[in-house]
Amino acid sequence: MSVIEQPRSQEQAGATRHLKIYRYAPEDAGARYDEFEVPVEGCKTVFDALRWIQLHCDPSLSLRHSCLHASCGTCGVRVNGHEVLACVCELADLEDEIRVEPLANMPAITDVVVDMSPFYERLPDPHPIIRISEVLPDALPPNGLDAYMRLEDCIECAVCVSACPIAASATDFVGPAALAAAGRLLEEPRGSEREEVLAWAGAPHGVWDCTTCMACVQVCPAGIDHLPAIIDMRRALVEQGDVDPLLARTLQNFAVQGNSYGRSARTRARWTKALDFRIPDARTEPVEYVWFVGDFASFDERVTLASQRLARMLHEAEVSFGLLYEGERSAGNDVRRIGEEGLFEALVEHNLSVLGQAEFKAIFTTDPHSLNTLRNEYPQYGLDTPVYHYTELLIALVTHGAVQLTPTLKGTRVTYHDPCYLARYNHITDPPRELIRATGCELVEMPRHGVDTFCCGAGGGRIWMSESDGGERPSEQRIREAQALGDIDYFVVSCPKDLTMYADAANTIGAEFEVVELTTLLEHAVAGEM
Repeated sequence: MSVIEQPRSQEQAGATRHLKIYRYAPEDAGARYDEFEVPVEGCKTVFDALRWIQLHCDPSLSLRHSCLHASCGTCGVRVNGHEVLACVCELADLEDEIRVEPLANMPAITDVVVDMSPFYERLPDPHPIIRISEVLPDALPPNGLDAYMRLEDCIECAVCVSACPIAASATDFVGPAALAAAGRLLEEPRGSEREEVLAWAGAPHGVWDCTTCMACVQVCPAGIDHLPAIIDMRRALVEQGDVDPLLARTLQNFAVQGNSYGRSARTRARWTKALDFRIPDARTEPVEYVWFVGDFASFDERVTLASQRLARMLHEAEVSFGLLYEGERSAGNDVRRIGEEGLFEALVEHNLSVLGQAEFKAIFTTDPHSLNTLRNEYPQYGLDTPVYHYTELLIALVTHGAVQLTPTLKGTRVTYHDPCYLARYNHITDPPRELIRATGCELVEMPRHGVDTFCCGAGGGRIWMSESDGGERPSEQRIREAQALGDIDYFVVSCPKDLTMYADAANTIGAEFEVVELTTLLEHAVAGEM
């Protein structure tokens, strides 16, 4: 019997998926969701399921489509909160309950169809194309009309704009696709519009609005990495001195003092004076781990409390660790994303020189931004030791019994925010959750979590720039997302920047829960009380 003639399995023949479809029409009082049972047989993709509903249940359902093989980009939607092309999103990869909604951050026309004109209007002018006749003369069509070929691979689906946290806040932000297109324009050898393109990119709601969260890269069906073009344009603007005054001052702080606060390097380890023990100086005493603390965890008073809690836990567990004290400077992750490549390399050179004085086996850090550049970029300059986030170190210590956590926080409901540079960039999502559960807390996930997290709005140097005009900040949107979970006791973070961003946002909104660093829970679980 051939494959085609093989009988259908009983499961396949009767299986269905439950689709909850967003319905909207301008003349209606508001939006609603209609629900349908769709057979699995004959419906491989979300588009197949939507088309089945059109043909068998509701011919008024509106959807946009053309090529059906991920080339035209017209069928972009959100499925269970994730941006996808409906024609390639397979039902087999989804749960039985499937929610289909229009792309976010663009006006809805009807049902799951959005108005794409704002997306096209934001693309730089001239549009980044080359004439095929100039490079492939034989490719002219028979009618003699000029044909064009896109310089970039963008299929103009706008899913990047839908996923972008800044586009959700600043409605005038040009968006990742437009910035990537502008970056490609600058690469053109005939690009006489360089100054015009840079002026366009550096204008308000342009290249400086990006938080480098990488959401656009993660969802792009064409596999485009928008960030190199964005950072290249920033680099060109920095070279021209065309930067936000607050950012320029921060870059000066990095250059002179080696930290964003402009504080003397001698005060970097002042937070250790509150401890009743001395942390070794890794430059003069051999240790197993060097703790690369980072700027916020060294200088921000709210975050230094978390540094002190972690230091006590490690000391009580008899972990061999030390600091670089005044020898440490910023790792430079955000300096590089801002576009100050020369300053980044100067910071790398200094830190590697200081690390070269130390005898150690590995590095850990409480800062996901520092983790990212130490782990992924410093090896290109000679660093050859492992680099861990502190949650990775702690869960290993818990597993081996060096740290004892008692589940004394039962009945405490918390939610956890994944930092972009921890989850998206480095795929570290399990250790923080394992630590939270070990305390006895009930972990309630926000809809956007893990590698699909939402940005706090601080990355890429945004924390040191003037606020953009627009709606609620990403940090405030995230706090509201946590509020929607119901009765939450704590909003837990594991990034110093997150602690400052979300504490401010929760205070602005008036959230009833408290924003805490993970070590707050761990300290009480170690002590057996709360």
